[in-house]
Amino acid sequence: MKKISGQGIILFLSIIAPSLYILMYLPLWNGKELLLYGVLPTILFVFQCISLGLAILQLLFVKLRNSDSCLLTLVFGLFFISSLLLTCFVGFIFTLELFNIQWFPAQR
Repeated sequence: MKKISGQGIILFLSIIAPSLYILMYLPLWNGKELLLYGVLPTILFVFQCISLGLAILQLLFVKLRNSDSCLLTLVFGLFFISSLLLTCFVGFIFTLELFNIQWFPAQR
């Protein structure tokens, strides 16, 4: 059985995180989805699309064994960390909204 390396896990997460974020924009969620109204949601959506593109590009470089580019690895790492944190934060809020849970409990 082939051992999974840390780089393989990072590549897997780097493709899954922006894909899940983009999936939140599809109308699959019983009438609730993220909307592209306003400048900030549009910028975040484009950022996640760029992050997904960089993840696919990094995967191709690893598969072709041409992963010597230090600058590409640095840019990929920054986009990966930002994309993962953004997906976790927005996904948490989206899950609360999906199940009609208040962000803050009612005060007495």
